[in-house]
Amino acid sequence: MKNLYLFLAVIGAVIPMTQLIPWIQSEGLNLAGSITALFASLPAAGFTLDLLITSLTFWLFIYVEIKTLSAKFIGLVLVNLLIGLSCAFPLFLYLRTAKDI
Repeated sequence: MKNLYLFLAVIGAVIPMTQLIPWIQSEGLNLAGSITALFASLPAAGFTLDLLITSLTFWLFIYVEIKTLSAKFIGLVLVNLLIGLSCAFPLFLYLRTAKDI
């Protein structure tokens, strides 16, 4: 399972970037435009809110799992914010399975 979690973390980083990088290249790093796009339609807003709630739940879960605010906790939160939950969650499972946390 450990290798599967690592594979899913890599896939969870690469596949979303195939959509995000071209959008950033065409639109730039416009925060207001990004937020507008995230809520451009009711389905998009629903997915965005679902992801935000799931990310918050993930942060609480890993905080409780690790028991202290360690560098790994902060690292996983940063991975979640900079890359996405599709990478951060399998990475957490990989680290837990590998006994690195």
